Amino acid sequence: DEYQDTNLAQYLIIKSLAQEHRNIAVVGDDAQSIYAFRGARIENILNFTNDFPEAKEYRLEQNYRSTQNVVNAANSLI
Repeated sequence: DEYQDTNLAQYLIIKSLAQEHRNIAVVGDDAQSIYAFRGARIENILNFTNDFPEAKEYRLEQNYRSTQNVVNAANSLI
């Protein structure tokens, strides 16, 4: 799953795996969380830097799937 779609169990597993070496990578988009109905917790991605303050964030700003008009319209709704 992308990180914004992880549930509590997945979150706890990730925290446990990363506990000793603090070496973790996740991918996600906090504007695309759509699986709350199956237990996904948006808080997982929103609080990632609180859980892992040493983490580096890399934003992928280029959209290769949509035209700029579609991107602009979507961004105006978010």
